[in-house]
Amino acid sequence: MSDEKKETHIRNRVAGDNWTIRLTVVDIPVGQTLAQAWFTVKRNLDDLDSAAIVQKIITSAPAADGQIEDTGSDGTGVIKFTLAPEDTELFDHHVVYVWDAQVETNIGIINTPDYARGTLKAEPQITQSS
Repeated sequence: MSDEKKETHIRNRVAGDNWTIRLTVVDIPVGQTLAQAWFTVKRNLDDLDSAAIVQKIITSAPAADGQIEDTGSDGTGVIKFTLAPEDTELFDHHVVYVWDAQVETNIGIINTPDYARGTLKAEPQITQSS
């Protein structure tokens, strides 16, 4: 088995647009479900969470920041984070940021899936009058 980490690179999205980040969470332990999830974007890996450019926290209740769409009682769940234009316009164009998504189960187990982390780079708007 390789020790290589799998990262997801978010690219070709435009700063100032609405973004939806949807991830499938696998290997949820039997008898557990997803209760909460976080999406965090930072300029530098070592930045404190309080210095995050964007941080979203979701549960299974529908909210502006997103929702746990499938809590994973069958071992696979789905989390959706919603970033509004005022969130994505905080990303400087062509700057590489780091991000991750963490999940917490109903019994308090916190995990960052290896595919739920990586880098993000936003593109500039072309149409300015929308």
